[in-house]
Amino acid sequence: IWAGTFEGGLSNFDPITGNVTTYRHKDRDPRSLPNDNVWSVCPDGQGHLWIATFNGGLSLFDLTSRMCTNFASNPKSPNGLPGNDIRLVF
Repeated sequence: IWAGTFEGGLSNFDPITGNVTTYRHKDRDPRSLPNDNVWSVCPDGQGHLWIATFNGGLSLFDLTSRMCTNFASNPKSPNGLPGNDIRLVF
């Protein structure tokens, strides 16, 4: 079970073991979450979670490596995200 939190990052609850693992932003790690404000989480059925963040853009979390690829707004790119406040992924 995956849950996004405001200021607490992304958490995974394993109902079999009862363990909770939390993934948070790390300042010097570009493969971590872009920030700890997660609005929405959506699995894509291909081993990833799409993560919508407040002012951090969009993140693709790899369930195998437990690393993120982050996508942020770039004013110089007309085909990119229009902003970094992504409220919902589905």
